[in-house]
Amino acid sequence: MPALHPPERSQPAAVAVAAAPWRTLLSGDRGRLIAGMLVTEFTFAAQVLLMAAVMPAVLRDLGGVALYGWAFAASAVGALVAMPVANRLADRHGPRPLVVGGAAISILGLVVCALAPAMAVLVGGRLLVGAGSGAELTVALGAVARGIPTATRARVFTLLTAMWILPGLVGPPVGGILAGTVGWRWAFVAPIPLMLLAPLLMLPGLRATASPGASSAAIPLVPALLVAAAASALLTALTVSSWLSVPLAVAGVPVLVLALRRILPPGTLTASTAVGATIAMLFLINLGYFGGDVFVPLVLTAIGGRSVTEASLVVTLASLGWVAAAAWQSRVVMRRSARSLVRGGALLIALGCGGVIPAVVGATWSLPYLAWTVASVGMGLAYQTLWLNSSDAAAPGQEGDAIAAALLAETIALSLGPGLAGGVLAVAHSATGTLTTGLVGVFSLAMALALGGALLATRLPKAPGAPTREVVGLAPASPPGA
Repeated sequence: MPALHPPERSQPAAVAVAAAPWRTLLSGDRGRLIAGMLVTEFTFAAQVLLMAAVMPAVLRDLGGVALYGWAFAASAVGALVAMPVANRLADRHGPRPLVVGGAAISILGLVVCALAPAMAVLVGGRLLVGAGSGAELTVALGAVARGIPTATRARVFTLLTAMWILPGLVGPPVGGILAGTVGWRWAFVAPIPLMLLAPLLMLPGLRATASPGASSAAIPLVPALLVAAAASALLTALTVSSWLSVPLAVAGVPVLVLALRRILPPGTLTASTAVGATIAMLFLINLGYFGGDVFVPLVLTAIGGRSVTEASLVVTLASLGWVAAAAWQSRVVMRRSARSLVRGGALLIALGCGGVIPAVVGATWSLPYLAWTVASVGMGLAYQTLWLNSSDAAAPGQEGDAIAAALLAETIALSLGPGLAGGVLAVAHSATGTLTTGLVGVFSLAMALALGGALLATRLPKAPGAPTREVVGLAPASPPGA
């Protein structure tokens, strides 16, 4: 389901006035650039969904339950480091070396994952995959932003969104089949041919649309690196039992808060402005949803006794629920208030998280399939609405800064969510020797975070189609990190 590249998901609802015909959009060097981005997005989606399906088998073979959450969080941490660095390097040297280098790093990461003898090595491979993918797509999206008119760009974002549909349908079953036959390691090898193809398609278009020295709105480098370091320290403190845990946690939390204050718009940490409240809600629902999402297949295999192939079905159902809800939201967004859509979506996420808990403690094994589909429907409603409001809430001329800040907040949530949940699981497993208590804690935490997002929804407009800034007093927005 959509994870690391939200601007594509937020823009299709924009009005496409005088958009280029499809045949024009996909022709020439620009068409090859867009085709390469579509292949990259498709490959990224396949990686995410294949890994979600096979991770119970990885845990069975490699052990390392304390690092289970880290295996998912590492990709987002890598992307968080790569995005500002790639922006700076692309401005200096042009985007083409970054695309080639990003693809090479991603492929290296997948090879490391496929050959990993231990969970810690697999985590390192996932860090490389996230760094490479983050660099590759950051500079490609920047080239699209500079070289394609706004009205036409909406169609590009629509195509990028569609790249999640097929992997959502077939990726998890394929991952389950691979894990049950030739082995889970092949799930990391399978995307490599497409990752080789993507830069070959993009390079001619990058030459035509961007050049060294072109300035872009870069994510602030030092605060972003501090966020990645602080998040890593905090997650390590939660997952590694040693004398270093306490000082890592004590150092990580204040550094994380101070760095976030530098990056995110004013009022985000306190939800006291329109932009801040919207980004805070986006952060909370991503933190809760993805903190639970990566552990649902583990519930089905380790507690319910299902095979990896059977458990992979929950990922497919979740993808379908998300896509269906997002499609419905795009049709009613101008007739229903942002407050009702976000609050309803957040409550469905909380209901789904709570619905998994009975299965953990011994109820019917089929319950997680229904519960997580409900949570994913809620995510489809709330997520897309919040992305639209992140730009609606901004002062005129500051919409791009709001979207960049929302992207960064989501990337942070995608690292902290699975990581924090994995820490809960690791601590409980260390104390009790079983997964049950830890998994109850994981989904209780996810439910609490989703309920927090529902409470904050009162900050959004209650009138259909009303701009957010008319409801919440909006201080003049500052660029992220200013």
